[in-house]
Amino acid sequence: MKNKLTSALSVLLVAAMLLGFGAAIGRSQRTQPHNPIVPTESTLKSVVWDSNGSLGTDEENGNRQDQKRDTPDTSDEPEKADEKKEETASETDEKQPGEERSDEPGNVPSEGEGSGNAGDMEGDEKPSGPVIATNLGQFTTVTKDQLPDGLLSFYAYGTGDDDLSVRVNVKPKNSMTTGTWLTSENEKDYTWQLELGVTYSFTVYLYQKDIRISYAVFYVTWQAQLADEDHPSVGPEPPVITTNIDDYGSEIQSDYLPLIVTVYQNEKREKKLTADRIKVTLNGETVEKHGGDSSPEYDLYFSRSNVGDDKRYTIIITASYGISSVRWKKTLTYHATAEGDSIGYAAIVLDATTVGCGILDSDTYEIVQGETAAETVLRFLDEYGFDAVYDGTAKNAFYLRKISRGDMCYDAAPDTHLWDMILRDGINLNSDTHSRDSLGEFDYTMGSGWMYAVNGSYPGRAMSNYYLKDGDTLYLRFTLSYGKDIGGYDATGGGYGSLSSYCGLWIGSGYTPLDHSYVEAERQEPTAETEGYVIKRCSKCGDEIRTVLPAQSTDE
Repeated sequence: MKNKLTSALSVLLVAAMLLGFGAAIGRSQRTQPHNPIVPTESTLKSVVWDSNGSLGTDEENGNRQDQKRDTPDTSDEPEKADEKKEETASETDEKQPGEERSDEPGNVPSEGEGSGNAGDMEGDEKPSGPVIATNLGQFTTVTKDQLPDGLLSFYAYGTGDDDLSVRVNVKPKNSMTTGTWLTSENEKDYTWQLELGVTYSFTVYLYQKDIRISYAVFYVTWQAQLADEDHPSVGPEPPVITTNIDDYGSEIQSDYLPLIVTVYQNEKREKKLTADRIKVTLNGETVEKHGGDSSPEYDLYFSRSNVGDDKRYTIIITASYGISSVRWKKTLTYHATAEGDSIGYAAIVLDATTVGCGILDSDTYEIVQGETAAETVLRFLDEYGFDAVYDGTAKNAFYLRKISRGDMCYDAAPDTHLWDMILRDGINLNSDTHSRDSLGEFDYTMGSGWMYAVNGSYPGRAMSNYYLKDGDTLYLRFTLSYGKDIGGYDATGGGYGSLSSYCGLWIGSGYTPLDHSYVEAERQEPTAETEGYVIKRCSKCGDEIRTVLPAQSTDE
């Protein structure tokens, strides 16, 4: 009996040990419990909630989709301690809208982080999770008459949950300099001294128990009084606005008008302003740009009047730089025309000046409602006996690769000065790739091909996405160097070769020199026995001027 009891106890002991061992193994295989502070999809929605009840997305808060955004780097953020002085922030990387952002390598945030997505909240409904409450979105542009001293006061704090806090950093927009961390005695109200004409980025970080869960970026500009109807020009050196329709009349029949806007910083026209300093409206409605930055393009659409065929449209362009701004205005009367009906005439010019062939042909063509520029060009080429090789269609993604006609280039030879520029530029050459019967992409060089300009401007879009209007002139020009030789380099996106310009144009059967930009590149001071010299080099095309410095005289 005793032996049986001992055996039973042994079995029970072994079983208990096995169960304990199994439980230990089970515990070792369990995952860690979910940390409620780790950002989830709901907390990662970088909602910006205004305490007055309004919700704002990035676009509504002044962060236009075409502008670069600051993606903050918090590596040098101040500690959570209650600091009473401003601290310096680390530099921030800039990313285009839509790029993935993360706090750590390989950590891709949930959809909506930093986007200001307001989720499903509407009206005065308070947020159901942690969000940033701020009124910064109301100060996209603040004029001097609205804020005379430039001292911006705003609030920013966390709401929607417990243990929330914010940290605010400010710096000039797109600046590579460090920013400044702002402090607040009540952890809600902040101030910042603005400078006229400077756009600042305010980055508000949201923390929960010292863990960063989101952020939002706002842009604020303190501007002098903007140009308006009564003050079309404001400031000492207002910008200069030019467009592709400056010389256009007061009536239009096409229901679509591509608008190309170029704004120079001042009358010297040495620097162009970018699209973020330009605003275009059509009958009071803001028109977003189609593309481009230094010469942005806008699509203007006209519709028939409810009464009659005529309707008036007013185009207003406002541009600002520093404390100066300017306003451009043009009113057009749109006359509705049915699809396929005539809407006027446009000239077509086929220009091969770069290879010494001058103007191959030209004519004035009737244009019709709904016809693309590519369709007009193909009609022109067909009528004058040219065969065209192209990609896409006349209605979609059209690209003219080559045109042919018997002996059209029998005497072709690139201008010697232009060829010297191409060699200096380092563009790759193609030998024996051209024919006397055709002219197309990659003939002579890797940078050759056909480009088109309308009234002197090179649209940043395919001809199948451009519609001519009455009185237009479309130039079909052959380039040997990505447009540098015909004034169309900006339309290619740049980045080719070592020169930014050739300081001359080979168009219209001739050569037109442009201004150089000379800077001193080398100097040798003279001595009593030898002459010295100064070499000045054009910063754009590399052209050099050598000036002799006479030997120093020792005669008394």
